[in-house]
Amino acid sequence: MRVGPGQEYPIKSVYKRAGLPVEVVLEYDNWRKIRDHEGDEGWVYHTLLSGKRYGLIQSDKTIYAYETPFDGATESRAVLELEPMVQVFIKECSAAWCYVNVSGFSGWIKRKFIWGVYEHENFD
Repeated sequence: MRVGPGQEYPIKSVYKRAGLPVEVVLEYDNWRKIRDHEGDEGWVYHTLLSGKRYGLIQSDKTIYAYETPFDGATESRAVLELEPMVQVFIKECSAAWCYVNVSGFSGWIKRKFIWGVYEHENFD
């Protein structure tokens, strides 16, 4: 990540974790200004970004992923136990739930526990 949109700008930081979710906040030519989960901002060349959706578990406690989304009136079996800051691949989101994959295991978690998805964003 650079401090400005070009190779002549100094490097601000280096991300070593593949698939780390970032938010694109601005575009300039082939450069994207991004914001990470800690609020740090800087510029990266567009080819260094992926269109795949990843998120981070954002909670101060363990979060459970379930077989199916449920509303409290129905039940669903917990299939994953996710610690804070675990990186998840997001397959889809609808209503208050997102379907995620972690190391080949999948389940539904409440979107409010994922950094990397907007509050009202739905996709599949």
